[in-house]
Amino acid sequence: MHSPFETAPAASAIPISFVTKSTWEAISRELPAEGRQFALANGFAAKPGKCLVLPAADGRIAQVLFGLEDATAASRDLFRPGALPGLLPPGLYRFANAPHDLRLATLAFALGSYRFGRYRKTDAPDVRLVPSDGIEAADIMNHDDSELGMSKKVHDGTFVRSIYFMDPDGILLEFAAWTRQLTEGDVRHRPATAAPTAPASP
Repeated sequence: MHSPFETAPAASAIPISFVTKSTWEAISRELPAEGRQFALANGFAAKPGKCLVLPAADGRIAQVLFGLEDATAASRDLFRPGALPGLLPPGLYRFANAPHDLRLATLAFALGSYRFGRYRKTDAPDVRLVPSDGIEAADIMNHDDSELGMSKKVHDGTFVRSIYFMDPDGILLEFAAWTRQLTEGDVRHRPATAAPTAPASP
């Protein structure tokens, strides 16, 4: 699995605008005339989970619209942006405006990019996100049995792949996936306990 994040300048990325029913009218007025007409012709009404790719005059992607619940809605799915990797064409993207929770939306995008391919071949979406200002996005860490304990690429010695992130309370969290079955042969350290241990014999 490739990293879902890209550190390239955001100016080169396709903007994703989060839209709600209450903000759609104002956002639609800011669109180019052809983009606004394209959205109206496709019946886009900012329904939560609906995604619309707006074309540019040269046929490329100009912008993406993605529907969310209103800010005052009784229930809001903060992980809804996780659907984007499965809806977007291949490319580099950025958030043009803030979703309900920027950190969780970024995490959801990363999780939505994951495909479980242990038992059958899967094609991971070739979409990447330029993290917004203030968001620290780490690459996928490949833990292995090398001296450093990690590597940039997956190889036969890789046993865990992890991503680390900070939750809104500043607590470091980890999502990890085993790449192979571990055995007693993988244990190289004694379990740490609170009980005193006898000194090693000479």
